[in-house]
Amino acid sequence: MLVKLCKTATKHDIGIYFDAVLSHKMAGDAVEQCTAVEVNGENRLEEVSEAKTIEAWFRFDFEGRMGKYSDMKYTSQHFSGTDWDQTTEKKAIYRITGKDRQGWAKDVDDYYGNYDYLMCSNVDYSNREVQEDVISWGKWIVKELNLSGIRLDAARHVSHGFLNKFVTAVNQSCPDKDLFWIGECRHADVGKHIKWIENSAFNVRIHDEALFNNFATLSLQHEEADLRTILDNTLVESRPDNAVTFVHSHDSQDISPYTKVEEWILSLAYCLILLRKDGHPTVFLGDLHGVNGVGENKRPSSCDKRLVDMMMARKLCAYGAQEDYWAEKNVIGFVRRGTWDRPFGLACVMCNDVTRRDVRMNVGGMHRGEIWTDLLGWCDDEIVIDNDGFGTFPCQSKNVSIWVRDSATDRDEFPVDYDYDVFSFR
Repeated sequence: MLVKLCKTATKHDIGIYFDAVLSHKMAGDAVEQCTAVEVNGENRLEEVSEAKTIEAWFRFDFEGRMGKYSDMKYTSQHFSGTDWDQTTEKKAIYRITGKDRQGWAKDVDDYYGNYDYLMCSNVDYSNREVQEDVISWGKWIVKELNLSGIRLDAARHVSHGFLNKFVTAVNQSCPDKDLFWIGECRHADVGKHIKWIENSAFNVRIHDEALFNNFATLSLQHEEADLRTILDNTLVESRPDNAVTFVHSHDSQDISPYTKVEEWILSLAYCLILLRKDGHPTVFLGDLHGVNGVGENKRPSSCDKRLVDMMMARKLCAYGAQEDYWAEKNVIGFVRRGTWDRPFGLACVMCNDVTRRDVRMNVGGMHRGEIWTDLLGWCDDEIVIDNDGFGTFPCQSKNVSIWVRDSATDRDEFPVDYDYDVFSFR
């Protein structure tokens, strides 16, 4: 089914990125005895017990594969830690010890002293068999599914040296591809992100957690927030080509313990990441289609079902040079000038004030005399561009507007006819 899906996507010029979890395995086939020490969960470098024998779910036989893809079977030699001793039925963090065991990887994030261990059975990338198996899998999965990129889940918990080796080997195995690599590093320390990028032997993009935190903080401040600070101290501000920008993810939806972004700011945030020239934006499926949860965890599509229109605006209009108009804290705007083959451009206004506001912006003298209207339909004004290329573009309270010439090519695509009800699909 997955192979069929990927082939269909390729036929429609849709690239597939694979979400690769390399840091750990779970649901082993059997327990194995091994020697381990218990460590402090708040400082993984501190041992809090003597070495002892534990039983851990480290046996992975993959019998269902019948050796078709690999004859590798994982045992306790291939893991460096676990969070469960079956003998005592105690949950704690255990580091595996013994002859020739390297312990935690040194080239990982230093949170909790050492953040090699995340959960379940922690894969030991100092083991040569593990390295060869995972690299072999990486080469295979790219070719098998004709992938366009890979997201490295929990990258901060995996040996950076191994990741460099893994990505280099996979890239060399498919020289005709320009794979898009994403490293998930869930923290907002931009300095650490930049260091991780610079220590990578490949072009890596990282989720911009700092930008997400800005969205969350400003959303809680409502009209007291200064929208001009929305990009301050973010990865997209300092390393735009390495930033994966997002508004929500599976880690930030309602059932998650992470920071929440208030609903009112979602339209502003999505227009910011989708229509500006910097960063690589991602759209959360739960915002596009809603979240089919239970009770408080169930919510409808975000942005008053205009998110797909914002995505279409990116595809059709968000091209060319960019100019910001960020003079006031409660209303900001920017324009995209367009290109020779996409000449129409756009003007975007964002407002968090309690009343409707506007911004006077220059879209270019070549647009003089044109009438511009709001693609989203939240403002019904008709803005006439003056002889100098200026227009005064309004925006409703705590909302966003996207202005384009009323007779622009593909303008009849809006509003986009889109079926949001995926949950009834069978």
